[in-house]
Amino acid sequence: MGVKPPPFPLEIARNPGDSITIYIKPTFNLVTDAVVGGSIVLDYSGGNIIEDSVVNVKAVPINGWRFVRWTGDLAGYYYDRNIVVNRQKTIGVIFEPIPQYSVKIFSNGGKVLQSPSSDMYFLGSKVDLRVIPDEGWSFINWSGDVVGNTVDQRLTIESNVEASAIFGTSIRTLSSGGGTILLYPELDVYPYGSKVKVMPVPDSGSYFVLWGDAGAGQPRNEWTFTVTNASPRITGLFRPLNLGKVAVTAQSSMGGRVIQSASDGIYNNGATAILRRFLIPDLNLPVGAGMPAGRIIR
Repeated sequence: MGVKPPPFPLEIARNPGDSITIYIKPTFNLVTDAVVGGSIVLDYSGGNIIEDSVVNVKAVPINGWRFVRWTGDLAGYYYDRNIVVNRQKTIGVIFEPIPQYSVKIFSNGGKVLQSPSSDMYFLGSKVDLRVIPDEGWSFINWSGDVVGNTVDQRLTIESNVEASAIFGTSIRTLSSGGGTILLYPELDVYPYGSKVKVMPVPDSGSYFVLWGDAGAGQPRNEWTFTVTNASPRITGLFRPLNLGKVAVTAQSSMGGRVIQSASDGIYNNGATAILRRFLIPDLNLPVGAGMPAGRIIR
């Protein structure tokens, strides 16, 4: 605690004949510079300070700012210091804004709760994430700046964060009349936004007629389905071939499709079937990938 000078005049009790020497110590001012982002707190109430007194000073930032260092007649990087007042001294302090970062979480097929909820977070903040799937969807994993497959995550904010919670759903297929429906790739759960090749495969002596449910209106041969709804169902109808007819089923991998000269894939026995490849540019496959043009003579 700083020491104040005694009141004057002094009243001193002494015996007659005693000699007294009184030394009056000088006093000084401790001046604090104006600061931005906080304040300086001294442990004395103000006024002059007796020489060699020790005064405690603290740098107190306002919300959103942090202490950097002392300036003037006090140096150092610790916010709580003592200073010896042996002359007039001036001290200051530097504060700086605490960096703030954004947390952006993307999700389709469910939602992600952030606690605390905010657009921006201070450096070092703790943010809890919790995944909640929508009906018909299940959580698969995180991608981006958050990794793993646990539904609860705790982040320590050190930079901007961008991540996605990946949800998936199953695709149901149902065929009738003599054939099967193939999906490529074949997965138990398809992530939201997946592109899935759908191909009809007639049994011997049968041909494909049309798609139903999620495939309604699609071409009679193979096509690509994009997963955006929960638990989609794709149905297909097959029928027996008429006498003298032949069905040609063309299949391709992801990145392209095969176009036949007969849109329904039905030919007279002995006719020529022309197959041509068709690349899908947005999949960035190299030129020449897929099935080359060719002929099949039955």
